[in-house]
Amino acid sequence: MDFAGGEITSEAGLVVLREFDERLKLTAGLKGLVADERDRRYIEHSTLNLLRQRIYQIAAGYEDANDATFLRHDPTLRAVVGRGELLLASQPTLSRLENAVPWESVRALERLGLEWFMRCGAQGRQSRQEIILDLDSTSDPTHGQQQLSFFNGHYDTYMYHPLLIFEGESGILLASTLRAGDVGGTRGLVPRLRPLVTQLRRRWPKRPIALRADGEFAKPTCSITLSMPAACMPSACRAIPNWRHGPSGCAGARSSCGDKAGRRCACIATSSTRPAPGPTRAG
Repeated sequence: MDFAGGEITSEAGLVVLREFDERLKLTAGLKGLVADERDRRYIEHSTLNLLRQRIYQIAAGYEDANDATFLRHDPTLRAVVGRGELLLASQPTLSRLENAVPWESVRALERLGLEWFMRCGAQGRQSRQEIILDLDSTSDPTHGQQQLSFFNGHYDTYMYHPLLIFEGESGILLASTLRAGDVGGTRGLVPRLRPLVTQLRRRWPKRPIALRADGEFAKPTCSITLSMPAACMPSACRAIPNWRHGPSGCAGARSSCGDKAGRRCACIATSSTRPAPGPTRAG
């Protein structure tokens, strides 16, 4: 009789995630993007295994690298990462990876979501179907003395306040900007949108593009800036009308973009042929 109980896990769902990952070759494409400048004589964990371990940990709800202290023993995580019976990397190893990645690799990883969407994410859609860019920000609480960590009165915590841009239908993250905790609203939005819209327009020159956001982005300064295509946006996006907003949803180009929760929202739309119909009002 054996009363040891064997190895058990509560993360069996990662097996399905790994199969999904293998079919789409998501993490496999990261190997060539992250430069490995470590001394080969002392390498125990490959860069790809470290990236997979970190990604799968986050997907399972373990955002902190400290969680690797006990997760490195988890049989499911070891299996999906590809280590078999060997232990996974420890927290210091993962932390060194995150701090050692060169900026060239960081920029390559930033472009990954957009490149994947332009290659695979739009398959099966109509050639003139609208592309919706969802703009949002989120709180990223910090612990300790991280650079750019500041107190945010709205969230009542010390945090980062990243800016995120998703593709509205698929939910794919196309672009992001890490901002200080006390920075909010539209700060950094236009510089992030300019190259994104340029690449989308180059890939799909005839598809209309709509920008959808909540009331946080309905600022007069951003409305004025986005109404000046020569200053901030490519010439193919000249048909950007002013912000349109209402007390219960959006009166923009798409009637379905209203917020179901009834919050104030704002929407700007662009078409490659003509401005969206309907009345406009400066925000």
